[in-house]
Amino acid sequence: MNNLIKKNTDKMSIHEQKIVTLIESHGINIRDLICVMNKNLVCGFVNTLQYYFCSK
Repeated sequence: MNNLIKKNTDKMSIHEQKIVTLIESHGINIRDLICVMNKNLVCGFVNTLQYYFCSK
């Protein structure tokens, strides 16, 4: 499990980690998805989710 967490944090900046934590506080677990996602797609994915949650 620690390897998954390490891989997860390697893919995200601190800002992105804060966004993910905020989204997960609403009950949506996306860390597992980010762990298997291509590193090049993580930033856009997190920004899209942030936009969605801010526009509600």
